Amino acid sequence: MNNPFDELSMRLERIEQLLVKNQPPQTQEQKEDPLLNIEEAAAYLKIPKKTIYQYTSNRKLIPLKPGRRLLFRKSDLDNFLTRK
Repeated sequence: MNNPFDELSMRLERIEQLLVKNQPPQTQEQKEDPLLNIEEAAAYLKIPKKTIYQYTSNRKLIPLKPGRRLLFRKSDLDNFLTRK
């Protein structure tokens, strides 16, 4: 009898291959507008992470939320700086 963990591992690898294969290519705009995590966004704006969290809770900055992570488009941060 096959080890169920080996079977599961093989299936996960196959799913990962299919996901990578079926990803659409990045557009030029996506390449030029990277996503920054909270640490990178704080460093880019030269403010503490705590302030980023306050801005997101006050809706001054709108993050993307894949899962529990906060990501920010660099262009959104640039727009924030010009509005500020």
